[in-house]
Amino acid sequence: MIRIFIFMRFFCGEYVRTASFTSMYVLAHLDLSISIVLHLESSVVCILVVIYINFGVFFQLKCGNCGEVSEKWQYLRLMDSHPLKGGRGSATMVQKCKLCSRENSIDILSHTMKPYNAEDNETFKTIVEFECRGLEPVDFQPQAGFAANGAESGTSFSDINLLEKDWNEYDEKIKESVGIYEVTHRFVKC
Repeated sequence: MIRIFIFMRFFCGEYVRTASFTSMYVLAHLDLSISIVLHLESSVVCILVVIYINFGVFFQLKCGNCGEVSEKWQYLRLMDSHPLKGGRGSATMVQKCKLCSRENSIDILSHTMKPYNAEDNETFKTIVEFECRGLEPVDFQPQAGFAANGAESGTSFSDINLLEKDWNEYDEKIKESVGIYEVTHRFVKC
């Protein structure tokens, strides 16, 4: 199993996003998860959650059989389901390697999705897991499908897209700006 760790730092109602990446060698069948850690420096914080219906992630993937790395980013959406060869079930994405022709798959495990709350301050926490068969994620881009709620104000910020190097909004209830400026992630076997 592999995890993606994401690091965010909150302060004075703002959160900061940095990007860094660590990859690990992956065997043919892996479970992968996205985990985040936040540093909270104020009681005015947001709860980051995954939007179940719209959730999607961008991965750059490597074939576990031949080592071929895809040049294109692969977009996985929770609501997608494709049949596996031979009627062995389905997965979020099924991909045939262009070099070795091996069929590989990756599946978002929706039952593993969890919010990142204020009490998770400065600790890594898994927010979603993936089952990987024959694929090795080599890079990750957090993009759309996230939402945040003000821990004290209850203000909802929906459909947060983390593709940009920053995201910010103004919380009318607490009269403060909130934003994401740094995200750090790494893959870790589970």
